[in-house]
Amino acid sequence: MTGMTAYQCFTRISIPEDAALFIAGGAGGVGTVLIKLLLAAGSQRVYTTAGNEESFSHLVGLGLPEDHIINYRQADLLSTLRKKMTSETFDYVVDLVGGYLSEICAELINVYGTYVDVTSLTTEKARELLFDKATTVIHVANYAHAFRKDCLHYYGKTLKELFDRIERHELTPPAIHILGNLSVETVQKAHLLMESNQTRGRKLIMQV
Repeated sequence: MTGMTAYQCFTRISIPEDAALFIAGGAGGVGTVLIKLLLAAGSQRVYTTAGNEESFSHLVGLGLPEDHIINYRQADLLSTLRKKMTSETFDYVVDLVGGYLSEICAELINVYGTYVDVTSLTTEKARELLFDKATTVIHVANYAHAFRKDCLHYYGKTLKELFDRIERHELTPPAIHILGNLSVETVQKAHLLMESNQTRGRKLIMQV
């Protein structure tokens, strides 16, 4: 599902190679695949956030320059972002987190910019600012295709495209994190990792 969500983000916004893009929450599962897709397509101006050294190292490993990764736990994140990216303005923003970071995204985006909302967790302040800037808001939800008669065709086509990209070495398969044997405890642990966005693009496996 993370790959399909990332692929929908990638295909629906059609970002030019030379455009600057900001991703809130790039170290998670969706962000990991999206960054791989963007870099494979030639994008060089991709910026994102990380909250710890493990996430930072993960993003560098994907191919992002270190100065394109910003620690979102800083006290004055918006000021830091603006100082660090004085030469960058963002016509494209992908919000994979919501909440406070949706407000940061709304501050960074240009007038008439494109805001991709994957969480539906924007704050009232963010929504007001996005409206004031006359942004185009794109909602991404894989289950939306369940309302269409050809939904199975869409899901099959998307999965095939992702597998084809892996075979062409444009994408790499996700890393695997084995939680242990299947049990109530390991299922709870898996949910906690997903809810706290700590999977870092890894597939969570429970052995049977």
